Amino acid sequence: MIDKVGWYPAGGIESTGLPSALPGQGQEQSLTVNLPDPPAPHAILYVWLRGDMAARPTNLYAPASLKPAGPASTPVSTALPLPSLPPPSLPQLPN
Repeated sequence: MIDKVGWYPAGGIESTGLPSALPGQGQEQSLTVNLPDPPAPHAILYVWLRGDMAARPTNLYAPASLKPAGPASTPVSTALPLPSLPPPSLPQLPN
């Protein structure tokens, strides 16, 4: 389950909605999230699954037509197809 999404790996916006299935798309789902303007065209979208401490980069990018965030950014409602993400890799602890 997606917990947060954002344009930066250091922090994200909590996802309060539930994903909905995309008809005819197998197991793909869509989640609508209000995001601020991206920091740059083609910015990478990051997600946090519930329980994740670190962000996971996705293969989703900001549209080139959106302007970079300025002093007064306005929320953008974006329906995003949710990619299949690999499980997080855990750091090895020293013995």
